[in-house]
Amino acid sequence: MALIQSRYLNCVVAIGSSTGKTDCSWIGTGFLFGYNDVKEESDEGEYYVHLITNKHVVGGRKEIYLLFNPEGDEAAKKYKIDLYENGVPIYKSHPDEKVDVSAVPLSMDYYRQLQADQVNLTAFRYDKDSYTIAEMKSLGVTEGDGVFTLGFPLGLVGESRNYTILRMGAIARINDLLEGSSTDFIIDSLVFPGNSGGPVVLKPEIMFIKGSQHNTQSRLIGMVKSSITYRDIALSQQTQRARIVFEENTGLTNVEPVDHIIEVVKLDKTK
Repeated sequence: MALIQSRYLNCVVAIGSSTGKTDCSWIGTGFLFGYNDVKEESDEGEYYVHLITNKHVVGGRKEIYLLFNPEGDEAAKKYKIDLYENGVPIYKSHPDEKVDVSAVPLSMDYYRQLQADQVNLTAFRYDKDSYTIAEMKSLGVTEGDGVFTLGFPLGLVGESRNYTILRMGAIARINDLLEGSSTDFIIDSLVFPGNSGGPVVLKPEIMFIKGSQHNTQSRLIGMVKSSITYRDIALSQQTQRARIVFEENTGLTNVEPVDHIIEVVKLDKTK
Protein backbone atom coordinates (compact mmCIF):
# COMPACT_ATOMS: atom_id res chain seq x y z
CA MET A 1 0.00 0.00 0.00
CA ALA A 2 1.49 3.35 -1.06
CA LEU A 3 0.56 6.67 0.52
CA ILE A 4 2.68 8.76 -1.86
CA GLN A 5 3.12 8.40 -5.60
CA SER A 6 6.48 6.80 -6.34
CA ARG A 7 7.07 9.21 -9.23
CA TYR A 8 7.18 12.08 -6.74
CA LEU A 9 10.39 10.64 -5.31
CA ASN A 10 12.05 11.12 -8.71
CA CYS A 11 11.00 14.79 -8.81
CA VAL A 12 13.37 15.59 -5.95
CA VAL A 13 17.08 16.32 -6.45
CA ALA A 14 19.99 17.21 -4.21
CA ILE A 15 21.53 20.62 -4.89
CA GLY A 16 25.28 20.97 -4.57
CA SER A 17 27.89 23.70 -4.55
CA SER A 18 31.39 23.21 -5.89
CA THR A 19 34.17 23.06 -3.30
CA GLY A 20 36.92 22.29 -5.79
CA LYS A 21 37.57 20.75 -9.19
CA THR A 22 35.85 17.48 -8.34
CA ASP A 23 34.36 17.88 -4.87
CA CYS A 24 30.77 18.96 -4.30
CA SER A 25 29.07 19.96 -1.05
CA TRP A 26 25.35 19.12 -0.93
CA ILE A 27 23.71 22.25 0.44
CA GLY A 28 20.00 21.96 -0.24
CA THR A 29 17.06 20.33 -1.97
CA GLY A 30 15.11 21.18 -5.10
CA PHE A 31 12.37 19.61 -7.17
CA LEU A 32 11.13 19.73 -10.74
CA PHE A 33 7.85 21.55 -11.30
CA GLY A 34 5.89 21.58 -14.57
CA TYR A 35 3.65 24.51 -15.48
CA ASN A 36 1.55 25.39 -18.51
CA ASP A 37 -1.31 27.73 -19.43
CA VAL A 38 -3.78 25.02 -20.43
CA LYS A 39 -7.18 25.65 -18.84
CA GLU A 40 -9.09 22.59 -20.00
CA GLU A 41 -8.39 19.35 -18.12
CA SER A 42 -8.78 17.36 -21.33
CA ASP A 43 -5.80 19.14 -22.90
CA GLU A 44 -2.36 17.90 -21.93
CA GLY A 45 -0.40 20.78 -23.39
CA GLU A 46 3.33 21.32 -22.83
CA TYR A 47 4.78 21.68 -19.37
CA TYR A 48 7.54 24.22 -18.81
CA VAL A 49 9.87 22.58 -16.31
CA HIS A 50 11.70 24.54 -13.61
CA LEU A 51 13.90 23.59 -10.72
CA ILE A 52 12.20 24.99 -7.61
CA THR A 53 14.16 25.78 -4.45
CA ASN A 54 14.70 28.56 -1.90
CA LYS A 55 16.21 31.95 -2.68
CA HIS A 56 18.82 31.36 0.00
CA VAL A 57 19.97 28.15 -1.72
CA VAL A 58 20.80 29.77 -5.09
CA GLY A 59 21.41 33.36 -3.95
CA GLY A 60 25.00 34.53 -4.29
CA ARG A 61 26.05 31.47 -6.32
CA LYS A 62 27.22 31.44 -9.92
CA GLU A 63 26.53 27.75 -10.44
CA ILE A 64 24.94 24.75 -8.77
CA TYR A 65 24.97 21.00 -9.32
CA LEU A 66 21.98 18.66 -9.46
CA LEU A 67 22.15 14.95 -8.69
CA PHE A 68 20.02 12.67 -10.90
CA ASN A 69 19.54 8.90 -11.14
CA PRO A 70 19.89 7.20 -14.53
CA GLU A 71 16.99 4.85 -15.35
CA GLY A 72 19.19 1.76 -15.01
CA ASP A 73 21.31 0.80 -12.04
CA GLU A 74 24.18 3.15 -12.80
CA ALA A 75 25.47 5.50 -10.12
CA ALA A 76 23.82 8.90 -9.79
CA LYS A 77 25.35 11.67 -11.90
CA LYS A 78 25.78 15.34 -11.12
CA TYR A 79 25.00 18.01 -13.70
CA LYS A 80 26.09 21.64 -13.51
CA ILE A 81 23.73 24.55 -14.06
CA ASP A 82 25.23 28.00 -14.68
CA LEU A 83 22.98 30.46 -12.88
CA TYR A 84 24.18 33.48 -14.87
CA GLU A 85 24.27 34.26 -18.57
CA ASN A 86 26.17 37.37 -19.70
CA GLY A 87 26.19 38.56 -16.10
CA VAL A 88 22.40 38.25 -15.72
CA PRO A 89 20.78 35.57 -13.52
CA ILE A 90 18.79 33.03 -15.50
CA TYR A 91 16.55 32.26 -12.52
CA LYS A 92 13.63 34.23 -11.11
CA SER A 93 12.93 34.91 -7.44
CA HIS A 94 9.71 36.01 -5.79
CA PRO A 95 9.60 39.84 -5.55
CA ASP A 96 8.33 39.73 -1.95
CA GLU A 97 11.39 39.65 0.33
CA LYS A 98 9.48 37.51 2.85
CA VAL A 99 8.79 34.80 0.25
CA ASP A 100 11.76 32.45 -0.10
CA VAL A 101 11.13 30.94 -3.54
CA SER A 102 13.28 30.81 -6.69
CA ALA A 103 12.71 29.04 -10.01
CA VAL A 104 15.54 27.97 -12.31
CA PRO A 105 14.42 27.12 -15.87
CA LEU A 106 15.81 23.94 -17.40
CA SER A 107 17.02 24.85 -20.89
CA MET A 108 16.17 22.60 -23.81
CA ASP A 109 19.84 21.69 -24.24
CA TYR A 110 20.08 20.75 -20.55
CA TYR A 111 16.89 18.71 -20.78
CA ARG A 112 18.10 16.92 -23.92
CA GLN A 113 21.38 16.05 -22.20
CA LEU A 114 19.47 14.48 -19.31
CA GLN A 115 17.30 12.54 -21.76
CA ALA A 116 20.36 11.38 -23.71
CA ASP A 117 21.86 10.07 -20.46
CA GLN A 118 18.56 8.26 -19.78
CA VAL A 119 18.02 10.12 -16.53
CA ASN A 120 14.86 9.25 -14.63
CA LEU A 121 13.00 12.53 -15.20
CA THR A 122 9.62 13.54 -13.84
CA ALA A 123 8.04 16.67 -12.39
CA PHE A 124 5.18 17.79 -10.17
CA ARG A 125 2.51 18.99 -12.61
CA TYR A 126 0.90 22.14 -11.27
CA ASP A 127 -2.61 21.18 -12.44
CA LYS A 128 -2.58 17.46 -11.57
CA ASP A 129 -0.10 17.00 -8.71
CA SER A 130 -0.57 20.07 -6.50
CA TYR A 131 -3.11 21.98 -4.43
CA THR A 132 -3.23 25.79 -4.32
CA ILE A 133 -4.47 27.72 -1.28
CA ALA A 134 -7.97 27.97 -2.78
CA GLU A 135 -8.04 24.23 -3.50
CA MET A 136 -6.86 23.37 0.01
CA LYS A 137 -9.57 25.61 1.46
CA SER A 138 -12.23 23.99 -0.74
CA LEU A 139 -10.98 20.53 0.22
CA GLY A 140 -11.14 21.33 3.93
CA VAL A 141 -7.41 20.96 4.62
CA THR A 142 -6.81 21.84 8.26
CA GLU A 143 -4.61 21.38 11.31
CA GLY A 144 -3.83 17.74 12.03
CA ASP A 145 -3.80 16.60 8.41
CA GLY A 146 -0.75 14.50 7.63
CA VAL A 147 2.15 15.59 5.41
CA PHE A 148 5.37 14.20 3.97
CA THR A 149 8.58 16.22 3.69
CA LEU A 150 11.14 15.12 1.12
CA GLY A 151 14.76 16.20 0.95
CA PHE A 152 18.38 15.73 1.89
CA PRO A 153 18.86 16.82 5.52
CA LEU A 154 22.50 17.44 6.48
CA GLY A 155 23.52 16.66 2.88
CA LEU A 156 22.68 12.98 3.31
CA VAL A 157 22.68 11.88 -0.32
CA GLY A 158 23.13 8.23 -1.24
CA GLU A 159 26.64 7.03 -1.93
CA SER A 160 25.69 5.64 -5.33
CA ARG A 161 22.03 6.61 -5.96
CA ASN A 162 20.11 9.84 -5.38
CA TYR A 163 17.26 8.72 -3.13
CA THR A 164 15.46 11.36 -1.12
CA ILE A 165 14.76 11.05 2.60
CA LEU A 166 11.05 11.13 3.48
CA ARG A 167 9.73 12.15 6.88
CA MET A 168 6.15 12.27 8.09
CA GLY A 169 4.54 15.11 9.98
CA ALA A 170 1.30 17.03 10.34
CA ILE A 171 -0.04 20.48 9.57
CA ALA A 172 0.38 22.50 12.76
CA ARG A 173 -1.17 25.82 11.65
CA ILE A 174 -2.73 26.71 8.32
CA ASN A 175 -6.03 28.52 8.94
CA ASP A 176 -4.30 31.92 9.00
CA LEU A 177 -2.97 31.20 5.48
CA LEU A 178 -6.39 30.02 4.28
CA GLU A 179 -7.99 33.17 5.69
CA GLY A 180 -5.39 35.45 4.09
CA SER A 181 -3.71 36.77 7.25
CA SER A 182 -0.44 34.89 6.66
CA THR A 183 1.71 34.16 3.60
CA ASP A 184 2.96 30.73 4.75
CA PHE A 185 1.93 27.90 7.05
CA ILE A 186 3.52 25.70 9.71
CA ILE A 187 3.98 21.94 9.86
CA ASP A 188 5.07 19.73 12.74
CA SER A 189 8.04 18.01 11.09
CA LEU A 190 11.75 18.09 11.87
CA VAL A 191 13.93 19.60 9.15
CA PHE A 192 17.62 20.43 9.15
CA PRO A 193 20.12 22.26 6.93
CA GLY A 194 19.91 20.55 3.55
CA ASN A 195 16.10 20.24 3.68
CA SER A 196 15.73 23.80 2.38
CA GLY A 197 13.73 23.83 -0.86
CA GLY A 198 12.27 20.36 -0.39
CA PRO A 199 8.64 19.62 -1.35
CA VAL A 200 5.88 19.15 1.20
CA VAL A 201 3.20 16.67 0.10
CA LEU A 202 -0.26 16.25 1.62
CA LYS A 203 -0.87 12.74 2.94
CA PRO A 204 -4.07 10.98 1.80
CA GLU A 205 -6.36 10.19 4.72
CA ILE A 206 -7.58 6.66 5.40
CA MET A 207 -9.33 7.54 8.66
CA PHE A 208 -11.39 10.69 9.15
CA ILE A 209 -14.27 12.04 11.23
CA LYS A 210 -17.62 11.02 9.79
CA GLY A 211 -19.27 13.87 7.92
CA SER A 212 -16.01 15.82 7.46
CA GLN A 213 -14.22 16.47 4.20
CA HIS A 214 -11.10 14.41 3.59
CA ASN A 215 -8.27 14.19 1.11
CA THR A 216 -7.75 10.99 -0.89
CA GLN A 217 -4.71 12.03 -2.93
CA SER A 218 -1.07 12.77 -2.22
CA ARG A 219 -0.38 16.18 -3.75
CA LEU A 220 2.23 18.91 -3.46
CA ILE A 221 1.07 21.70 -1.12
CA GLY A 222 4.26 23.63 -0.57
CA MET A 223 8.01 23.83 -0.06
CA VAL A 224 10.18 23.83 3.06
CA LYS A 225 11.15 27.39 3.92
CA SER A 226 12.90 27.22 7.29
CA SER A 227 12.87 25.50 10.64
CA ILE A 228 11.49 27.41 13.62
CA THR A 229 14.06 27.54 16.38
CA TYR A 230 13.90 28.28 20.09
CA ARG A 231 16.59 30.59 21.48
CA ASP A 232 17.65 30.83 25.10
CA ILE A 233 20.25 33.33 26.31
CA ALA A 234 22.76 32.83 29.11
CA LEU A 235 23.45 36.09 30.96
CA SER A 236 26.57 37.07 32.87
CA GLN A 237 25.75 37.30 36.59
CA GLN A 238 28.07 40.30 36.95
CA THR A 239 27.19 42.39 33.89
CA GLN A 240 23.76 40.94 33.01
CA ARG A 241 24.93 40.94 29.41
CA ALA A 242 24.27 38.07 27.01
CA ARG A 243 27.25 35.71 26.90
CA ILE A 244 25.96 32.58 25.18
CA VAL A 245 22.96 31.96 22.93
CA PHE A 246 21.55 28.43 22.81
CA GLU A 247 19.45 27.59 19.76
CA GLU A 248 17.27 24.48 19.55
CA ASN A 249 15.15 22.99 16.76
CA THR A 250 11.50 23.06 17.86
CA GLY A 251 10.39 20.50 15.27
CA LEU A 252 8.16 23.14 13.65
CA THR A 253 8.78 24.23 10.04
CA ASN A 254 7.64 27.18 7.94
CA VAL A 255 6.30 26.17 4.51
CA GLU A 256 5.79 28.25 1.36
CA PRO A 257 2.48 27.38 -0.39
CA VAL A 258 2.30 26.24 -4.03
CA ASP A 259 0.80 29.62 -5.02
CA HIS A 260 4.17 31.31 -4.48
CA ILE A 261 5.86 28.76 -6.72
CA ILE A 262 3.35 29.40 -9.53
CA GLU A 263 3.81 33.18 -9.14
CA VAL A 264 7.57 32.87 -9.64
CA VAL A 265 7.25 30.51 -12.61
CA LYS A 266 4.84 32.96 -14.26
CA LEU A 267 7.45 35.71 -13.84
CA ASP A 268 9.92 33.62 -15.82
CA LYS A 269 7.39 32.97 -18.57
CA THR A 270 6.69 36.70 -19.05
CA LYS A 271 10.34 37.76 -19.30
